[in-house]
Amino acid sequence: MVTGWKAYLSVSENAAHRCAGDESLRRAYRPLREAIRGVVEAAKPKTVACLGAGVLNDIPYRTLVQSDATLHLVDWLPDLVETGITHGIIRTGDDDRPECIYCRLDDDRARAYCARFERASPEAGVCRHFARGPKDEFLCTAFKRGAEPKIHGQDATAGYASAFATALGEELPQATSWKQAFGAANAISRRVRRQREPLDIADHSVDLVTSSMVLSQFEHQPYNYFAEQAATLLGPPRRRDERKLDAAMKALRTTLVTNQIVRHCQEIERILAPGGRCFMAFELFHHDRERECWFLVGQMHQALAIVAERFEFDFDLLPETHLALRFDPPDKSSLVYAFVLKAKKPAPSPPPG
Repeated sequence: MVTGWKAYLSVSENAAHRCAGDESLRRAYRPLREAIRGVVEAAKPKTVACLGAGVLNDIPYRTLVQSDATLHLVDWLPDLVETGITHGIIRTGDDDRPECIYCRLDDDRARAYCARFERASPEAGVCRHFARGPKDEFLCTAFKRGAEPKIHGQDATAGYASAFATALGEELPQATSWKQAFGAANAISRRVRRQREPLDIADHSVDLVTSSMVLSQFEHQPYNYFAEQAATLLGPPRRRDERKLDAAMKALRTTLVTNQIVRHCQEIERILAPGGRCFMAFELFHHDRERECWFLVGQMHQALAIVAERFEFDFDLLPETHLALRFDPPDKSSLVYAFVLKAKKPAPSPPPG
């Protein structure tokens, strides 16, 4: 039986929720947060959209809130964003007392972010309703999210990935062989390019777009969904068939990655304001600990070429130390490359005559 796309994502969601309170992951993502913080401080955006926000490990959420920018957080698993916010608003001060990021705002903005905000004394780091989380966790169990930030439970590829996976879940059960499964998947991957579900963000309204580690994820999903569901339906491919299927597998992965990157870039172009900037970071090299070697991540060189076709690079907004980042979470190592992008200027008109 084929698992539906939403049910499949819920399994990943359950695992990702545990990352929200993982301090070792927070430390690993710190270089990315610092790089985005640098862009925010240099560009001073009035509106920010974070695509693929997840549990906000790579988003300097406190900096964005303090910047007074209108904030859009986009992820196809919006509950992850809610969890990230809940874990991100309380920190410990130098005196080991809890401090709430919203309590640093004026009353109106604080209430926009937390519907239960009620000012305590001026020197207090939390409001009157603050209630510490269980086991002294740095959470506020009284927190109730207000109208801000704006959370969009949407697909950052303007619906391409979701449309592919949804159609696959409906059509894959008709396949009786791996050849038919790949044929159906490749046909769907081309057909759904005609479908588009843009983000609920107005055209040319965002001064800063962040897309951190999202491109790297395109290499895995929704291809892994296809591979897992096909194996459940058909069993693992026979060894004698694997070589024949290799070309179909490569074609499908390439089509999915390419189309997702193109659609993602198109959506960034659509929402980016004139003069706006995009911070984009993705894993270009991955360390194989078993073989003790580094290798280029799949389609990321192709991703960079697609990005270069659509944007200009701005190497003056950030110092060089923020452009190549070593990423060392507990279970892997990566080299992450970060870029500040801006919309391409139109080609100059040819001289008259």
